[in-house]
Amino acid sequence: MDFVRVYELKKKLDEHGPLDPALAEKLREVYRVEWTYHSNAIEGKYVNLIRNENCS
Repeated sequence: MDFVRVYELKKKLDEHGPLDPALAEKLREVYRVEWTYHSNAIEGKYVNLIRNENCS
């Protein structure tokens, strides 16, 4: 994917205005758990998603 396409998609997203603060916080939490889970998998550690949520 080139940057022109990324900028086009960003422009379309910005047309919808800012996210609701509660939704933005929920997305932050979901991605924090997902990124930690996948980071652990890359490092060879085994922690399932439920345990990962509980550890944070």
